[in-house]
Amino acid sequence: MTKNYVFFNGGIVPQENAKVSYLDRGLRFGDGLFETIRIYNKKPYGWQSHINRLSEGLKKLKINLEVEHLKENFCDVIEKNDMVEGLGKIIITAGDSNLGYARDPESKPNIIIETTKSAIKFHEPIDVFISRFVRPPENMLPCGFKTLCNYNSVLAKQEAIENGCHEAIQLDCNGYISELSSGNVFWLKQGKLYTPSLECNIIPGIVRSFLIDNHASEVNCGKFVLKDILHAEEVFLTNVNYLILPIKKIGNIWNGQDFSRSKEIFNEIVLDIKKECI
Repeated sequence: MTKNYVFFNGGIVPQENAKVSYLDRGLRFGDGLFETIRIYNKKPYGWQSHINRLSEGLKKLKINLEVEHLKENFCDVIEKNDMVEGLGKIIITAGDSNLGYARDPESKPNIIIETTKSAIKFHEPIDVFISRFVRPPENMLPCGFKTLCNYNSVLAKQEAIENGCHEAIQLDCNGYISELSSGNVFWLKQGKLYTPSLECNIIPGIVRSFLIDNHASEVNCGKFVLKDILHAEEVFLTNVNYLILPIKKIGNIWNGQDFSRSKEIFNEIVLDIKKECI
């Protein structure tokens, strides 16, 4: 069995040796952030976008850490694991503390970088459950970042699985479509693409940004309700794992059979990945 290695607090160690203390605040309170990054040809795709979001998230959570230097560590783990194609994850916690909710000002953040194999391929369409768990507003929890305490998405995902679905679509507290439990949502209607705006408590995904940047005249960002999907020709999820994941059913309100535009956009993103990671 091939040994897997991770970066852990300054060095690369075998995966089984990367152990945090029981005092780690990520373990105790979910006090931290993570980023998942697509790897192709042993290179990270969209690195700067990921690191910018991570940096902003750390500022929001008041975790004092500069992350620009992590690219060298990230690439070292890729090389050590001979990860030609897959996913890399950066996990940062607020360090160790036994002071209850208060952080220890002397404690340094814990940093973990791991990789896992994940081939780029266009997956079969999925069923989506309409979740009862709404996305929390900004004044409840910081939005726009991948926090370790995202139990909201965990519960929505589990709810979907228990109802025989692969994913869950979530609304915000005002009843507008927000996102799926593990990615952004787009739908195609009369030649236009629609997706919820940042005001709907979403995480601005890297693939979402690619679509908006490269299809500015085609993409409409706004506040939408579920009935706005009723006459969509296609609906799909976006994230760095699947890139584009077509959807064939949403609850009992929408069914789809055509996934041609989803496949076209998938191929477009794959070309961009290969171009950047040549």
